[in-house]
Amino acid sequence: MNISTVHRFLTSLLASGYAVQEEESGLYRLTFGFCRLGNSIRANTELHSLCLPYLRQIAQQTGWTALLVREYDMTALCAEAVPGERAGGALPRRDMAPLQASASGRLLLTGWNARRLEQLAQMRGLRGGGPSTLAALRRELVMVRARGYALDNEETEPGWRGLAVPLRDYTNRPVAALEVRGPVRAWPEDEALEPLEALNRAAAQLCAFLGYDPARDRPPAFRR
Repeated sequence: MNISTVHRFLTSLLASGYAVQEEESGLYRLTFGFCRLGNSIRANTELHSLCLPYLRQIAQQTGWTALLVREYDMTALCAEAVPGERAGGALPRRDMAPLQASASGRLLLTGWNARRLEQLAQMRGLRGGGPSTLAALRRELVMVRARGYALDNEETEPGWRGLAVPLRDYTNRPVAALEVRGPVRAWPEDEALEPLEALNRAAAQLCAFLGYDPARDRPPAFRR
């Protein structure tokens, strides 16, 4: 196949969201956009393996501990963690937290509709930090979704601060979150958003590979 033909095919794949060019290497790879035609790519790829190189990069760039967080049984589960130097190489003591309490958990909840939020309140209770009523949680989720990030100021674990951004796939819903965490004694509140650029850069590349299409993005209805 000649170069012009390959270039034409590649241009079409990029325009359709089925391929993405990596920022650092300049190489191209297929995205999960093909899942609109079939779910085979997603079934054969583990998300944590895909994210691990980005977590290492985030930890190196920010110095804070980098986490991949997913929802499990209506809780926020830390699926992968890479310690950062500024965090003293420490990892948070808790690997599970209430969804409404953690930065990553609130981002995951932005993909939930009103019925699921009510189920969360009934089955888990809004305890353990964060908004303690459904009305307060809905207001918080509207703000979190509009900002595109969430903060955790010792709500999940005393002495730890967190900042997270969502990972959305071809369904355009958050399937996970990238988060950095560090001790508040070393991470002042007025510097809380400093890692945001590194998080957003990694999330943009991962979301493109997962097939996220911003043009199709629609906020869920938090109220019934």
